[in-house]
Amino acid sequence: MDARALLFSATSYALNPLESKVFLLCDQARSASAVAAELPNATLEDVTKVLDGFCDKGVMWSDGTQYLALAVSFTEFLASRASTKLENAIEHMLSEQVPS
Repeated sequence: MDARALLFSATSYALNPLESKVFLLCDQARSASAVAAELPNATLEDVTKVLDGFCDKGVMWSDGTQYLALAVSFTEFLASRASTKLENAIEHMLSEQVPS
């Protein structure tokens, strides 16, 4: 879940297995070829397409050579804060109906 805009709207993305692997491999800046080398069943073209798609969605950054995932795991974020108060507040915001 991209929760950067909790006050306005939240966006969630369902990732296919390739997208998930690519995203997790970019927790540190990596080139498309370095990511593709970790995924023997994917071509460089497939990986580049996924990486560029993440950049278009704003959840990954690229300097034209390397890619870096920007989103943080929501569950890891909550665990790092160890605050049920924060968790309850976020849950409340996410459950509110957005006016039409």
